[in-house]
Amino acid sequence: MVDLLRNQIRGPRVHTSTAELWQYGITVNAYAPGLVKTALWADVDEARKTHGLFSLTDKIIDKESISPVLEAEDIAGLVSYIARPESKYVTGQSLNINGGSHFD
Repeated sequence: MVDLLRNQIRGPRVHTSTAELWQYGITVNAYAPGLVKTALWADVDEARKTHGLFSLTDKIIDKESISPVLEAEDIAGLVSYIARPESKYVTGQSLNINGGSHFD
């Protein structure tokens, strides 16, 4: 349900902005990351374990199809690609980077 709502909001905004800004040579894209390994995520997961709750990371690793947890560098790689002049025709896209956990 969250994915459905997110896509209903994200998609139209990206498409509208693309149509308005293309004439100025500006591309507009969105990216939707999956689980990204950060210090905050580790703290939340550890707190859950301390309180006898299951590890969210372990639950997601069981579900993921390709790569369970992204690193910040994975996101940075995608963002740096779509920001380069060579990707000038990549516009109006909502790009999932989530290890295959869900598809639009």
